[in-house]
Amino acid sequence: MSTKINSLKENFSFELLDYEIEHQGQAVIDIAVDMDYKEGIGQENPFEYPDFIPIAEFIDNFLVTYPNETDFWEILNKNLIRTLLTQPIPTPYGVEYNLDEILDSLTVDIQVQSGSSDFSIPRASQVVGIPETEVEVNLGENFSFELLDYEIEHQGQAVIDIAVDMDYKEGIGQENPFEYPDFVPIAEFIDNFLVTYPNETDFWEILNKNLIRTLLTQPIPTPYGVEYNLDEILDSLTVDIQVQSGSSDFSIPRASQVVGIPETEVEVNLGENFSFELLDYEIEHQGQAVIDIAVDMDYKEGIGQENPFEYPDFVPIAEFIDNFLVTYPNETDFWEILNKNLIRTLLTQPIPTPYGVEYNLDEILDSLTVDIQVQSGSSDFSIPRASQVVGIPETEVEVNLGENFSFELLDYEIEHQGQAVIDIAVDMDYKEGIGQENPFEYPDFIPIAQFIDNFLVTYPNETDFWEILNKNLIRTLLTQPIPTPYGVEYNLDEILDSLTVDIQVQSGSSDFSIPRASQVVQTVDQIEDTELLQVVFGTAGDDIFDSAFPEDTQFEGAKQILFTGNGNDKVDVSQIGINNWIDTGSGNDIVFTGTSNRIILGNDNDIIFAGTGQGGNYISLGEGKDQLWVSTNNNDLPENLNQINDFNPEDDVIGFANTILSLDNKGELWDYQQLGNDIIISAFGQEIAQLFNTTITESNFVFFGHQQNL
Repeated sequence: MSTKINSLKENFSFELLDYEIEHQGQAVIDIAVDMDYKEGIGQENPFEYPDFIPIAEFIDNFLVTYPNETDFWEILNKNLIRTLLTQPIPTPYGVEYNLDEILDSLTVDIQVQSGSSDFSIPRASQVVGIPETEVEVNLGENFSFELLDYEIEHQGQAVIDIAVDMDYKEGIGQENPFEYPDFVPIAEFIDNFLVTYPNETDFWEILNKNLIRTLLTQPIPTPYGVEYNLDEILDSLTVDIQVQSGSSDFSIPRASQVVGIPETEVEVNLGENFSFELLDYEIEHQGQAVIDIAVDMDYKEGIGQENPFEYPDFVPIAEFIDNFLVTYPNETDFWEILNKNLIRTLLTQPIPTPYGVEYNLDEILDSLTVDIQVQSGSSDFSIPRASQVVGIPETEVEVNLGENFSFELLDYEIEHQGQAVIDIAVDMDYKEGIGQENPFEYPDFIPIAQFIDNFLVTYPNETDFWEILNKNLIRTLLTQPIPTPYGVEYNLDEILDSLTVDIQVQSGSSDFSIPRASQVVQTVDQIEDTELLQVVFGTAGDDIFDSAFPEDTQFEGAKQILFTGNGNDKVDVSQIGINNWIDTGSGNDIVFTGTSNRIILGNDNDIIFAGTGQGGNYISLGEGKDQLWVSTNNNDLPENLNQINDFNPEDDVIGFANTILSLDNKGELWDYQQLGNDIIISAFGQEIAQLFNTTITESNFVFFGHQQNL
């Protein structure tokens, strides 16, 4: 079997924090921007990835010049999304960004901080824009707010945090901007509901369910001479009640979440969850460990309608978990195995209670999720990690499981795009049935973390966008064996359905105060082995051969011979593959050289980037007016000399791109010299190219994207 890389999903996000704005009075907001890239971005041209700085500056200019400061936040956000997806964004690079051409969707979340506009309630507008055409955008809109540290006499003295999320119907506000409700009357309605709630012994689930039903079926009074009927403007309403630790004399934080979908004026379809946490739980497992356990119960539809006592009390369940962990027999089990066994036990064994009944969770739950977060320092490892298992009861004794394991490398210092500090989160979605026959199918996370560290330390191109680095990391993790000290290698593609890597670049990295992140999700399939073609042929048309994307062309850059044929072809072996023989034939071709390849350019006007990879390539330029780019940034020079045959000084040029080099600093930072019949080109004290049997002058050099040496 071999690996087929499927559906690479890429996102990039950034935040503008503590942004001060005069809108609805004086406000301070946090703006989170998430760009969901189209599949295949950057395959043909790495500069398809946009630089986030011009986008951030565009947003800043939009907000500074926004004409109507009394608009609802939802309207401002909607207008911002539309502008970002329909207007060209200027850059200092001589091009404009058209985000609709590279994004599947764009999400902007505007968090209005507590105290803004003299309101203590934090609130947020989230808009998702999906470009339909150059001028049309499909929108999904949400508005949320929170009532924090709310004191209530319910199940004794309690302090709760209430989060309300309103998912608006499509097209809201198009004809009448006052369709958007003011959140203040809704918050006051909730307050009145809770103050006058008649039965203070109800489970939180019942209180929450009743609150949702009331919000969606009763008119909400306002001081504006109208009433709000939320069922007319919402697709769904979610209320999350977080009961703080210490409430009702219980140290365990817990929460009820209810999603209400209005069906008619009086009927509401409900989805209900209850969760609780056991925090800072000390356990002797894999040595001394401290863990946080989060339990989420997804109730069956209709629970509690006929009998309110169908809702389970969380305390006996928490005590059952505690007893399971205290008596767990094998303290060397992987956390994944412990968690899997816990889920199975919870869903197949009766749970005793002090109420004269037993709980059978499989009868009342659609699914049960347990997330075990192992704190940093546990088992003498500084890396925080987690096992998440989702159990879906099939029968009284069978449970369908979904399993994930994740870990984080925090405050990781790296020289990439200057000095940077990043947080790396790795999430492994295991294949169904892992570990059933062999518990050692579960990988130890330490060798994987060390493999990632080595990848980053030796990464060749420090000017790559974070998206490109992350994409290359994902591919390497899923296609290369990972060495271990156990006498085996890990092949993650054999045990994972998908792998997610989230790289959070901390504020201050690369001298930018804006935190940003790249997230890449890669799914894999196993396919039958096919014999690798030793000779690969292109067509008479325009072909693209990228050794990092071999699925369609069978060109993997693994000591192969490639004839691209006629046409304007593109070949990229800069990331993967060495020791190939590449002949591009006629046409205006583009080649990214990579390492130790033999490259023959044919007739016509070709472009070759010889600064990518580790060098050691032998290049024949052929006829035509060719461009030989020997370096494309200051810090990524080929380690080995590239050798170039038949350079014609009458037609060809030698280029430096995106560097501080220029004719003004020739002899200081770079130079060339004639050695016999050959030319040696050097930069920053390193020989990078040898041109055979030719002579050149300064007029043969071009400089693009010249940077000032600051």
